[in-house]
Amino acid sequence: MPQSLSVISYINYPKYLLRKKKKILKKTNWISLGSFVLSLLIIGCFVFYLYMEMCLVEMNFDLRKKEEEVGALENETKQLESKIGNTLSIEELKKKVQDLKLTKANEIRYLRLKGTPTLSLENK
Repeated sequence: MPQSLSVISYINYPKYLLRKKKKILKKTNWISLGSFVLSLLIIGCFVFYLYMEMCLVEMNFDLRKKEEEVGALENETKQLESKIGNTLSIEELKKKVQDLKLTKANEIRYLRLKGTPTLSLENK
């Protein structure tokens, strides 16, 4: 609006209407500022919500990986326990005794030496 027209419009308005219009403009400025701040808060809350959701999804993926690792380790533990149980069985131990040709403790004979043994290299 050209400046000359705006001056004419102010001249035609009575003073009380001008004051009212200024008050209304001030109120609308506050209202628009308030709505702008409110919209920024809402957008900020939405962004924070999205961030938290992304963190939650990432934690769920990590949790699933860890659960799979725990399951694999439990299976390995069961296999090792069964292997230990099999190697310590009496039949397995008897086979190892026969393979190594071990004898019973009551069949052991000791050598008798004449004189006392020494570690010196001198001949007596």
